[in-house]
Amino acid sequence: GLAGVKLNGRWGFIDRSGKFVIKPKFDSIWDFSEGLAKVKLNGKYVFMDKNGKIVIEPKFDDIGY
Repeated sequence: GLAGVKLNGRWGFIDRSGKFVIKPKFDSIWDFSEGLAKVKLNGKYVFMDKNGKIVIEPKFDDIGY
């Protein structure tokens, strides 16, 4: 139910009404799978839940899933 959007060079997620659910602060984003999305924040990769909570601290150079 969330769509990735880019604003001012940063990525975030909006709901079906167009309201930001997760504010655009990410370098890159990927689709949600199993309730988590891979995102790039300040050059490091992490997993985030649909509420925007980072579930793994940004310390990885890459993540595959």
